[in-house]
Amino acid sequence: MAVTLRRRPPGGAAAALPAIPRQVMAMAAVLVLGSFMTVLDLTIVNVALPRLEASFGSPLSVVQWVVTGYTLALATVLPVTGWAVDRWGGRRVFLVSVALFTTGSGLCGVAWDTGSLIAFRVVQGAGGGLIVPVAMTLLLRAVPAERKGTAMAVLGVPVLIGPMTGPVLGGILTDALSWRWIFLVNLPVGVLTLVLGARLVPGGGEDPVRRPLDLLGLLTLSPGLASVFYGLTVAGEGGTPASAGAL
Repeated sequence: MAVTLRRRPPGGAAAALPAIPRQVMAMAAVLVLGSFMTVLDLTIVNVALPRLEASFGSPLSVVQWVVTGYTLALATVLPVTGWAVDRWGGRRVFLVSVALFTTGSGLCGVAWDTGSLIAFRVVQGAGGGLIVPVAMTLLLRAVPAERKGTAMAVLGVPVLIGPMTGPVLGGILTDALSWRWIFLVNLPVGVLTLVLGARLVPGGGEDPVRRPLDLLGLLTLSPGLASVFYGLTVAGEGGTPASAGAL
């Protein structure tokens, strides 16, 4: 019985994936750096809570809002991401978000009481909440369609490593220096991200879409998230009727 051999045509299933341009790889490094800062700060404060209690003389139930306020701000601004990118462009939103996050970090480092620290963490979270989704949008727009999976994997690295690195780095900085340095350490990284981002993240070529912001949905989401986080925070200490109602 004769056997027919077929040659695989060029450009078939085994064809090599298109190369990612070097400028896109450089941009990806900047986006990963900014994303890593945001995710790192989700857990870097946890080990410093006892020091914050002692420094400010506040109970744990109050100091915990240093963590909760940041997480709440992150979640609250997420629905605004698409609207902001369409209106002002991904590059501008990314740079403004990094600047806001870095400013909030510096203010946290000089906080004078628990209330000011919580307020500055909210500022930090409001900037940080936009960084990861905007970075994802920028990178997915820049790579070929066949490389979008690779782009998602690249931006997944800080999301996986950041929460694990946070407690370790937070403990080292708190023991060796001060709890203030868990926030001040973001300043050089944030400034570097801004400088490199201004040079390597492309802008222009985006037509602004002036669609209205869903204020009703945003204003409904924020109190709902606040109630859930309040309920979970208080319930962790034994629970009260107020925490049950919030949940």
